[in-house]
Amino acid sequence: MSQTERQVMIGRVQAALDAMPDRIHAQNSFKVAEKLIRQADFQRAEMVGIFVGFGGEVDTIRLMDAALELGKRVAAPTVELSQHRLVWREVLDPGADIDLGPLGIPQPLARCREIDPSKLGLVTVPGIIWDERGRRLARWPAYLTASCGFRRACSKSDWPSRCRWSRTSPA
Repeated sequence: MSQTERQVMIGRVQAALDAMPDRIHAQNSFKVAEKLIRQADFQRAEMVGIFVGFGGEVDTIRLMDAALELGKRVAAPTVELSQHRLVWREVLDPGADIDLGPLGIPQPLARCREIDPSKLGLVTVPGIIWDERGRRLARWPAYLTASCGFRRACSKSDWPSRCRWSRTSPA
C-alpha cells in the first residue's frame, strides 16, 4: 500500500470518528478498557505502558485511572523530537500529569519520572486503523518498536484476535 493510499484510508476513518457522537465514543472507550482489564496479560503486568489516546482513538485516561486503582504502575510515552524516540514516564495522576506535547499529542509532563521501558509488562498501542497484516497505519512517526524493543507476535490469520507483542531484546 502506498503512502498516499494510507493517508486516504486514514483520512476516511478519521472523518468517520470525528462524526461519531461523544456518547458513543465514550461507550466504546469504556468497552475497550473493560475488555483489556480482564485480559490475563493486563492482570499479570505490574506496570502498563499506555499511550494517551487522541483524535478519535480510544480514550485511555480512564484506562490509566482504572489501572492505578487496581494497584498497577502506569507509564506513558513522551516524544523527544530531536532524538526521534519515545521516553516513557510514570503517570501517578493522569488528570495532573498529562498535557499536550510538541506534536499536539497528549503526553506526560517532563516532571514525571522517566522509567525503563523494559519494566513495562504490557503496552497498549494507539491507532485508528490497522491493515490486514496487523500493521498500524500511523498518522505520526512510529517510534514504538525502536523505543521498546517489541515485535508483533502474530500472523495474518491471527490478526487481530490473537495478536500479541513480545520483547525482542532489552530496551
